[in-house]
Amino acid sequence: TGCGMTVCLKDMDLLCQLLSHADLNDPQQLLRIQKNFYALRREHASTLNVLANALHAVFTTPEGPKKAVRRKLQAACFDYLDKGGACTAGPIGE
Repeated sequence: TGCGMTVCLKDMDLLCQLLSHADLNDPQQLLRIQKNFYALRREHASTLNVLANALHAVFTTPEGPKKAVRRKLQAACFDYLDKGGACTAGPIGE
């Protein structure tokens, strides 16, 4: 998905920054960088992953007792995207 690709690219950028001055032969330093990476990536990954999971649930959940609610949520998503402009210029919230 677009969200997954965005997270991946941001992860790559963050890793490049963290590893730019690292000694790749120092396991302790690499462990610290890894822990730092996981802490720092939460900022960009969690919001996009929550959004992606919510949209996935709205559009792929099988028919059931909440069919009418899902249909309204789907319509709301399409109405938002139909607005164009800033609403569709990039990932939501960016």
